[in-house]
Amino acid sequence: MQRDNVWVTRRALLIGSETYGLLGCNADVALMHDVLVARGFEEIASRTGADATRAGIIDGLDELVGSIRDPTDVVVLFYSGHGGRVARPDFAERRAAGTSVHFQFIVPFDMEESSPDDFRGLLSEELTWQQRRLTDAFVALGAVPNVTTILDCCHSGYMARGLDTVPKSVDVGEKMFRMRGIREHALALTQDLEIRGLATNPHAVRLVACQPEQSAFEFPSARGGRHGALTDAFASVVEELGDAPVSWGMIGDLVRRRVRALVPEQRPDVEGPSDRLVFSDRSLPSGSVLAVSTVEDDLRLEAATLLGIETGDEFQLVAATTGEVVAVGTVDRFDGGDAVLRIDPESAREAVGLGALARPSRLRRPKTAVLVAGAADGLRSRLADNARLVETADEAIAVVRVSEEAGGLVLDDHAGQRWRVGTYANDDAGNARLVEDIEAIAVGHRLLDLASGEGPNLLDPVLTIDFGTYDGDTRRPLPMRGERLAAGAPLYLRLTNTGDEPIFVWVFDVGVSGRSSLLTNAAPSGTLLGAAGAEDESTELWDLDGEQLTWPSDVPTSAPPGIEPGRWERFVVLAADQRGDLSSLASRRREARSVGSSALEVVMDEARTGVREIAAPDPGAAPLRYRIETIEFLLEPG
Repeated sequence: MQRDNVWVTRRALLIGSETYGLLGCNADVALMHDVLVARGFEEIASRTGADATRAGIIDGLDELVGSIRDPTDVVVLFYSGHGGRVARPDFAERRAAGTSVHFQFIVPFDMEESSPDDFRGLLSEELTWQQRRLTDAFVALGAVPNVTTILDCCHSGYMARGLDTVPKSVDVGEKMFRMRGIREHALALTQDLEIRGLATNPHAVRLVACQPEQSAFEFPSARGGRHGALTDAFASVVEELGDAPVSWGMIGDLVRRRVRALVPEQRPDVEGPSDRLVFSDRSLPSGSVLAVSTVEDDLRLEAATLLGIETGDEFQLVAATTGEVVAVGTVDRFDGGDAVLRIDPESAREAVGLGALARPSRLRRPKTAVLVAGAADGLRSRLADNARLVETADEAIAVVRVSEEAGGLVLDDHAGQRWRVGTYANDDAGNARLVEDIEAIAVGHRLLDLASGEGPNLLDPVLTIDFGTYDGDTRRPLPMRGERLAAGAPLYLRLTNTGDEPIFVWVFDVGVSGRSSLLTNAAPSGTLLGAAGAEDESTELWDLDGEQLTWPSDVPTSAPPGIEPGRWERFVVLAADQRGDLSSLASRRREARSVGSSALEVVMDEARTGVREIAAPDPGAAPLRYRIETIEFLLEPG
């Protein structure tokens, strides 16, 4: 197909492994084929039945990698079938060493034929390696990798059954399939086994059917026959949205809404660059629009307590399908960690509908103060219309300062240290870029202002944080505050739950640029840590080589006279007793790309998370309990 006068080849590999009681995998492949054809995919290879063996899947992946020859190519990998997760025999030792404690795998058609020297499953490490081959093929062409992986399978070995639903997990305890040879196979793999599943590839979008500890399901579909809940919901959402330029984040949230209405215990998620347009290498810029969820008759903002939302805050409610403001929502009360909205006019409740977004119009929380000096009337006009930023003449409260220099505008922090290299043009485009950068800094500033819950919202200190760097191959612990580190230094970070109940954790990085990013971006709804003593009580953020600190190219390395070069960098660790999508607390930098300017596109550009659907709470739901811990160090340019 053509896009912008360039011929684009869209190709996909669809795998259906219908084993151990599943009846809808082949139908999932057929449905996905129709969905992709409608989206302009021309080269689609399908492997089902005897063609979906381990060897058949690997052959298909080899062909898919070899087919990438042009930077404009689009690639999709889809799998429907069983998935499993079992503890490794040496999980206690591996947990102590901070390495992966589970075997995670998908189940090819010939899994039953496994033997001690011929394991027929495909481990998550192998899927990771294959996915990296796909993205590396684009990188070798100097292109943004346009790779999407959709996994309609279970990521755990847990079993949960519902009426007319069949779990897409496998029961190891009942020996439904042969695990012979899995340990020997893992030891024989040549790639690094500490790659953490599909979560470490920053270039590929991954739509997964459920959380790591959950099961995915198939069920009798209104389309006829059986389908995976994820595949059926994805097809319906894509069909209804048509050619609307929506992000994967929006798609994921609409899919989650439908899946959870059918199977509340299954929570799909989007991992990787969720701001990308569907099947595109282009990304949507960040904005301040929040997700709206529907629980029975209530319209809610999820995890509002942690987002700094308060009673009385007002939001314009925008229908994502039209881009029109259809009502005003005011935070009336809180239920758990969610804000419940009062709608005005009440008659507009139905018009809010599927895909509604909440755009802040009046917030009780103080705005981020910006000091503006010189002739910058265009910037002042933009600040006057901004719900989160406000101009101030008081230097004591200003978070950022803008002044004229060399015919343009420059951005400094409150201490007068330059935030960005170069200047911003003092015109409409330059002011828009400047406000976007200031908003990103404001998000990071707001994140640093978060405090632990109080009273009934306070989580006990059950989280242990191990943080440090490396001396050669040896880990060297560091204090949580005050250390001086140079760019390039490798870090490790490990989190352990010492409490009696499971918790969820998020780790954010507020970098030297002032921008914030979600380091645990593979689990935007929170990484589960099991109770103390469980095999999943700990998580390690990076592999055994650590993560090297970097100095962003758009941040000056110099400092004002009398100040040593360097800036503070902070990791904000949040632990809570409930799930919640906190991706709106991230403000990571994205390349500016042209995506159009229709009313619908403008709303989509601002959406970070789309529409969320959560299970209805029990009467008198317990309040969200949470605790914040911060690691801070002075980063030198190196």
